[in-house]
Amino acid sequence: MSYICIMRITTRTYNITPKLQRKIVRETIKWCQEFFGVNNRRSNEFSYYVGPQPKRLLKEYGKYYGCYDCYENKLSIYPEHNPHIKELIKTTIHEYTHYIQPVRSLYYKYDTQYGYKNNPFEKEARTNELLYRACWKSISPKLK
Repeated sequence: MSYICIMRITTRTYNITPKLQRKIVRETIKWCQEFFGVNNRRSNEFSYYVGPQPKRLLKEYGKYYGCYDCYENKLSIYPEHNPHIKELIKTTIHEYTHYIQPVRSLYYKYDTQYGYKNNPFEKEARTNELLYRACWKSISPKLK
């Protein structure tokens, strides 16, 4: 486990174990909960998945870094599409942002009205991604 001592935000995701990938996502979610708060409006308990993108989704939609399913209240992160730890953290923050937004009622309305790129929910999620350095600074000591 000597790689943990030299792990940086630029470390390639495939150079770390799936267990460590899950730990990074778990710690990022904890950081998000403290920083952004939690969404108590959801009826289903919040859950998350870290692993390969399901083949049926890959075939139907193409490669995704991750996604948030508002009906299942589940955040999914696909490490194989996040080349570095930096992207793993940014994707987790991005999808967590969708978790705290009222996506079920407004996301598709905004998507139709503004398009994906200009959807206010996507703009907010992309802005929140910029906090990845603060998140890394907070979680990296917990990974050792």
